[in-house]
Amino acid sequence: MNKVRLWSRRILLTILFVLTVAWATEEGSQWLVRWRAHRLLADIHSVNVNRGNWADAQRFMKKWDSLGEAAASCTPERCNYRVTLVQVLPRPVVGYPDKGVHNWLPRIADHLGLRSVAVRAGINVNKGVITSKWFAEQVSLPVRAWGIPGGAYVPDLAISIGEYLRYPDFATKPSTDPYLRVQDFQGPYGITVYFMPQEDASERSALMDFRLSCITRLSPCLSVGDILPEGWKKAQQEGR
Repeated sequence: MNKVRLWSRRILLTILFVLTVAWATEEGSQWLVRWRAHRLLADIHSVNVNRGNWADAQRFMKKWDSLGEAAASCTPERCNYRVTLVQVLPRPVVGYPDKGVHNWLPRIADHLGLRSVAVRAGINVNKGVITSKWFAEQVSLPVRAWGIPGGAYVPDLAISIGEYLRYPDFATKPSTDPYLRVQDFQGPYGITVYFMPQEDASERSALMDFRLSCITRLSPCLSVGDILPEGWKKAQQEGR
């Protein structure tokens, strides 16, 4: 009987140790993404649309080629560069939206502050001039909040902000502000805000003021407004 108890305790302690290591590994990865995201956001802030040149773009790309997952099609004449920082939880921890699934493990992970996160940024160059820059943050919602934004299965909060010399062709929705446009996709693709260099400087700064704490905080963010208050406010003003 004593041997059974001893082995039961050892097994339990081993399981607890493995779970603690797994939690610490995932939590550490989230903090690493947040730390790098702060650096990436600072570098995006320093990019000057319509004044930055090919040499500036090259410095940015050289740095982030080694720090994130980079994708690019680039020459001095035309360059589209994107870098991604991502931490995705294992599928059983992410959960499933199917009817009748209890998602016990994802619910436990929610209470432990674990979530899938992604941060992306990019710049575009045309004829040696930086013509746009953008930054995006995406964090997973806790299981209890699935479907809150509109009632459909929406597992993530996502918002993207970009400064453009000219509006992209797909930014077609008109706005009360001639230097700003908002696209609210009402679902997993979130909100995208486009603004031009002519926008007021204080407004430009507010539009890029991301709250990266949503990546690591114990209590999860439940609204895009928690990530970027000014972007959320603009979406509200433009007709949500």
